[in-house]
Amino acid sequence: MITIVYDKNGHAYSDFMAEEIVLELKEDDCIYTSTENIVQAARALSLEKGFDVQFKFNDEIITPNEYGAILNWPKGFCDYTHKWMSRVLTFGINKRKNNRIRKNI
Repeated sequence: MITIVYDKNGHAYSDFMAEEIVLELKEDDCIYTSTENIVQAARALSLEKGFDVQFKFNDEIITPNEYGAILNWPKGFCDYTHKWMSRVLTFGINKRKNNRIRKNI
């Protein structure tokens, strides 16, 4: 089983290289990453290519189910994209509301 450790001190891999890096991993390999692109690539590729993968985060082992889903998503695990997108959407919605209010005044 391939193990990917998601850790703030892990290596930052390029989005452009994530798939290639994951595909180069062999059974029992372990890599450390600080970027969620490797985790997401491994989830998708494990389904497509049929290999087993697990993730480690804060001494917790996280194993995707047979569909690639992580049912008990730990807080802080690969959630930066969600946090940024939430901020973008919240600000965008508020800006749109304010623009509509100004147009109606």
